[in-house]
Amino acid sequence: VIQNRDHDHMFLTITCAIYVAQMVLNWAWSPLFFLMKRPDVALVDISVMTILIVACVFTFGVYSASAAKLMVPYLGFSAVATTVNYVVLKTNDPALFRRDVPSPKKMNRL
Repeated sequence: VIQNRDHDHMFLTITCAIYVAQMVLNWAWSPLFFLMKRPDVALVDISVMTILIVACVFTFGVYSASAAKLMVPYLGFSAVATTVNYVVLKTNDPALFRRDVPSPKKMNRL
């Protein structure tokens, strides 16, 4: 969509960097939330990711309205996931997320 546009090279570089950064954060969120059981760190991750998605919508809009519009459902999903992450963090006992607390399976064996 953007390769045939005549825009500032630096702005294009920044746009691509924002996109890559939000994708890296997207990739990192699932392991943080599910594998490492760190909804606190995952919330920071997904919050920054959502801000970068908003930035993508605006920077993509410079090149193509269609490209920007295609990011809007992703932004909506990210907003919902951020809210769910927040609710999970606030409604659960923080001790569940500490590493030094044995898991329920290990406690049953003791």
